[in-house]
This record gives sequence, C-alpha cells and structure tokens, in this order.
Amino acid sequence: MMNSALLRTLATIALMVALAVGISAQNPSASDAAKATGTISGKVLLGDQPAPGVEVLLTSARAGMTGSPDAGNLIAVTDVEGRYKVTNVPAGGFRVSAFAPAYVIAGENNPWQPGRSVTLSEGEVVTDVNFNLTRGGVVTGRVTSADGRAVIGERINLTLVVANGQKAQDRTPRFSQLETDDRGVYRAYGVAAGRYLVSAGASPDDINSGDEYRQTFYPDAIEESAAKIIEVTAGGEVENIDIKLARATKGYTASGRVIDADTGKPIAGMTIGYIVMKESNGSFGTSGSITNSQGEFRLDGLFPNPYATFAMPMPGNSDNYSDQTKFEIVSGDVSGLEIKMHRGGSISGIAVIEGTDDPAIRAKLTQMSVYAQNTTPDQMIMRFGGNANINADGTFRIGGVLPGKVRITRGTYNAPKGLSLLRVELNGTELTSDLEIGSGENISGVRLVFAYGSSVVVGHVEIKGGPLPETMRLSVAARRDSGGSGNRTAVAQRAEVDSRGQFLIEGLATGNYIISVSAFSMTPPVAGAAPPKPLRAETTVTIGTNARQEVTLILDLTPQDKNNQKENNR
Repeated sequence: MMNSALLRTLATIALMVALAVGISAQNPSASDAAKATGTISGKVLLGDQPAPGVEVLLTSARAGMTGSPDAGNLIAVTDVEGRYKVTNVPAGGFRVSAFAPAYVIAGENNPWQPGRSVTLSEGEVVTDVNFNLTRGGVVTGRVTSADGRAVIGERINLTLVVANGQKAQDRTPRFSQLETDDRGVYRAYGVAAGRYLVSAGASPDDINSGDEYRQTFYPDAIEESAAKIIEVTAGGEVENIDIKLARATKGYTASGRVIDADTGKPIAGMTIGYIVMKESNGSFGTSGSITNSQGEFRLDGLFPNPYATFAMPMPGNSDNYSDQTKFEIVSGDVSGLEIKMHRGGSISGIAVIEGTDDPAIRAKLTQMSVYAQNTTPDQMIMRFGGNANINADGTFRIGGVLPGKVRITRGTYNAPKGLSLLRVELNGTELTSDLEIGSGENISGVRLVFAYGSSVVVGHVEIKGGPLPETMRLSVAARRDSGGSGNRTAVAQRAEVDSRGQFLIEGLATGNYIISVSAFSMTPPVAGAAPPKPLRAETTVTIGTNARQEVTLILDLTPQDKNNQKENNR
C-alpha cells in the first residue's frame, strides 16, 4: 500500500495528464476520417442555476495514466445557459469532465479518473451528460515551528472522517494550494462538505522524505487521538486552522553493502530502495543512496519500523536481480546489512503475428513490451528487470529473470490497439502452464504468437434486483477463452461502463471470448468493516473478422444462495 502523499502525487499527475490530453486535440487518421463522428452534449448546473464559462474536457478512456492523445475536438465551454456541446467525436470510450477547481462535482469520487464515462457509437448523438456543482468549502490556516517561525513549502493533509470517528481516506482537493506559502499560510479550496482531520509533517508510518518535522494534527497534537475534527460546509470557510509543528526526531540510519552473490565482490553504482513492511501501512521509497566503489550504502532518517531493502539496477538494462534484506529499526542504528545480487536467467526468441504479412501491422510489434512475470509464492515484493521490448526483426530477449515459475505476458501500458497474445510456444510446443527457469538459466526457442484484429464488442449492462450503489462503478473485460487448455498468457482488454450502461471494447481478433462485468467500489472500506461481496456476471461470444458483436450482460443484485448469473446473460 502506497503512502497518502504518494497517492496524492500520482492522482495529481493523472489529472494533469488528463488535462493535457483534453487540450491537445489531434487530427483523426485517414481511416477514422471516413467514419461518421458523433456529438456529446449536456448541461452544467450550480445548484438549480446554469453555470456559464465552465470548461468541459473530453479525454480518451484509453489514455488512462498513459495520456495517449487519441481523441479529437476535446474541449468545450458552457454558454450562458450552462450548456456545452463537443462535436466531431469519433466512436470510442471517453471521459467527460467539468473543470471547476473551486467546486465539488456531484458523484466525483475517483481522483484517478475524474468525470463521467461515455461510450459513443459511430455517428451517435449523446445528450444529457450533465454535471451538478456545489461551491466547495475552504480550510485555511498557518503552519509554524515551535519557535513561531513560518514553515514554508510544507504539505497539508485533509483526511475525511466517517462514522465512529474512523478515517475514510485522504481527501485533499486536487486543485488546492497543498503547500504553505512564504508566510506559512495555506488555503485548501474546493473541499467537499464533511468532517476532517488536518495535519502537516511526516508520518512515522510513511517513508521519511527528509521532512524535519513530525506529523502534527490541528491543534498541535502529535497523537491522532488528540486531534480536533473540523467541520466543513458547502461554500463555508473554516479559518485559523493553525498548526505548530513538532520537530521530528533525528531518525536512525541503516548501512551495509551490496555484493555479488557468486564472487562476494562489491558492486558499485546501485541505487538502494526500501519498503516499510507493515500490513496496515506499507510504503515504498528510494533512498538516494548509491553504492560506492566498495559497494557501501547508508540509509538516513529512518523511523522505527520493520523494513526490507534491496538494490535497483536500471530497469530492462541488467541481467542481475537483488535479494531483499529485512531489518528493523527499534531504538538505534542498524549496520552490517548485506544485499546480494544474483545472476538472473534470460528468455529469448521471436514474436510473430499470425495470419498477416502486412508490414504496417508487423511494425506494431515494436511498440509492445513483453514480461517474464515470476509466479513463485513469496518472491520479491519489489524487483526490476524481467521485461523487454520487441525488436524490428521480431526478436526479443528478457534478462534478469528470477528463478522459479514464470509466466510470459504482453505489456498493457501504451500497448498498440488490436494486438493480442494468442499463445506462447517453446521449441514448437504450446505452453499451457508456467515456465520453470533455474538460477542463471538461459532459455531460447520461445515463440510469441500474436493476433491482430479490429473487431469490436458493443454492449449493454442491465441491473436488476435493485439500484447499483452510487459509490460503485462497472468495468467490463474481454478475455480470450482458452477452452480449458490452461493457457495463462491472455491479457484482458477492459472498458468502463458509462451511466447509460453502455460499453465498447475495440481491437479484438477473431476467436472466442469471455465477456464479464464486475462492480467495484470507488471508496476504500472503513477500517474493521467487512469487504463488500463481489458482483460479477459473464457470457461467452464468438467474434469474427472485422466484426461488430453486440452483447447484453445482466448483473443481478438480488441476494442469492447460489449466484448463477451466467445463465441469465445472453
């Protein structure tokens, strides 16, 4: 589990990517230009009144965290009646978002993907993609040190508190000033109504980022149990939430060296990473420590916690992998740690696309990454390597593979649309189970057989047995049906279900597929509460070449002793 500061940072990056995509309209390709484009329109309201001048952004659902700018005409501004219209939109899945930093948008509970999902068919006109705004609250105050000096550039955390005083989640608004200014003053705006804890400084449960101040809650409480909860109302301003930060303890050090497991010789130039090994709150960090010519490293400013540390070669650029060395900081420094680097195995071969000789399609292989994912239980939590790109001639070599059972899969990050991995062969025989690789073993003769397709699944999800909770979203996956052969290489293609129950999955090759829908919650469970029961339904379809397959999935929310939803789908 990542710490809250890292989650906030990543969420902010995700939103910035989405904004960049929304503003960077791209010209459609020649093939897309011949297709009929559609329109998405709606209204933005502030309460029951129109909200003019609000920017509405359209981003490709395929962009996700990658930021692939593959949508056209992506921005609109509401008129005096609060209406907007985005035209010339190609068919596909999109997210529509109202950019209103000082406001709270009803139903906006996912910091990773702001906005609403819309699936647009070719030439379709979608109306009433509406947003309702509420003026957000403001929390403001000043952060000082024990001697009254302003603390500049200190991050502020707002944590939502739910029933029974339990923390729900970090809810620091995305667009707010998250750090104190040169006066030590902060101002968080666009805060949703609710009860909050406000804090600044570094938590002992998180990786120490060099903060010289200990986490302190308003008003000047070191222990969370002594913190005062503030109440934020819609459009209200809570002032004078001042925090006097306590000086952090000096922290402890852990030191050691990195050596070659076979020769015992020191290894220089390795960056050292480490993890807090707590079930309730694990964090990953890099120390900035790089081993010297004697392989020595030193980790500074560590809080009392159990840790695991390891060496990090450059991803994809080393045949070595690192052990994890565990240690615990209690009340003093730790020395004499030893991290061993091992020679990893390698897997090499060739990748082909079955059923086509088109050079343009074959060239897509160079955009694809392949992974040797270790599936042996209790292997390293964090590791680097074990992946490679496919060369122009189709060859590949994956180095730094950990010994044990390995599954070869294709990457999904920035993967070209339409390519799917059909099967993995070794010396002409299809692999139906994980590959076993020994320490330092080199396996060649691997053949990755891909398929290319442009078929689509257009679907609809029906909900029966009650309404879907507002905090839940639906995701659909198309996974190739192996027919019980045990093939473990398939990677599902996914799409989000929009508010109308529509979804679209593109770039499928000919074959049999399992189409499934799952419901997932956008809010983390309250501590101590039982996790919600999974909601899922599926059906099997056969997809032809350049086909359009329509599917209906029925998600039954009625409590049942035996969930037999599959028979209800068609």
